[in-house]
Formats: sequence, C-alpha cells, structure tokens
Amino acid sequence: FTLECVGHMVHALPQPVSRLLVNYARELGAAPQSVVVGSGFRTSAAEAAYVNASLAHADELESYGALPGTCLIPPIATALAVGELEGSSGRDFLTAVIAGVEMQGRLGVAGIGACDRGFMGISLVGPGGAGVTAGRLLGLTTEQMQHCLGVALPLGNGSTRGCGTMAHV
Repeated sequence: FTLECVGHMVHALPQPVSRLLVNYARELGAAPQSVVVGSGFRTSAAEAAYVNASLAHADELESYGALPGTCLIPPIATALAVGELEGSSGRDFLTAVIAGVEMQGRLGVAGIGACDRGFMGISLVGPGGAGVTAGRLLGLTTEQMQHCLGVALPLGNGSTRGCGTMAHV
C-alpha cells in the first residue's frame, strides 16, 4: 500500500493543484526535514505530510481498507514524513500506520452514513489517523497523544460541498 501511495504521489505531480502545492511548500523555505515526493526538495515534516497526502489523493485512485473511513493516505503520508524526520525503522513505520488506520476505522464505523448527510468520511477521520500515526512515531505519552488528538480531530470538517473543484473536499 505504501508503494502504491507513493506511485499516486508521483503520478499526480503534473496536475495543476499539485504544482500549486509543491510551489507553495518550496516557497515556504521551511527546515528541510522530509522529502516532498518527486519534487527534488525537502520541507518541514508537517508540510511534507500535507503536500504528499494531497498528491496521493489528487488522482482519486487511493487504496481503501476494509472498514469505513480507512483510506490509507493520511497514515502513510504522515508516517513517511515523520518517520523520515525521526529516522524510524520499518517496524516502527508499519506499527504507526496500522495504529493510524485502526483509529480511522473506529471513527469511520462510528460515523457510518456521514456521506449521506453531506460529509466526506475521510475528511472526518483522516486527521485522527494522521495524529495517531505521528504520535506513535514521535513516542508521545498517553497525555501527549490526548492533546494531539484534541488538536487533530477538530481539523476535519469533511464537507462534500467542494466536490468537483480543485480543492475537492
């Protein structure tokens, strides 16, 4: 799934939205912590995760897990960026991705039917999955993870009103 996700990132680079995001991250001039896939430069881990996740979704061909809301992009893009920053092992990468996907699955099952009410499920669960993934790789304590999720979960508004635009959802 990770190789597929990276393939989608590379495939999306010529798209207009991808060029906008890559140029935005490059112009920030942030600390070179993590790579923006296929772009030839590094930026902060947070910006790399954001841009890479956006690239992975730009072609709309992403992989989904078995439970509602278990799109693999938020955990994988986060694990690539934070894992690179932390020098994480493959085992730590996989453990963090699995924890992030599990978090998304639990939130997704709790929110079944959200799409019928005008909300995009992945936008609702992705920040939580990314937060758990990053928290595992950063070695957050239970209290720190609670704070992480307290910041991450309100970030996803999940409105489907942007469908059909370059911003998508």
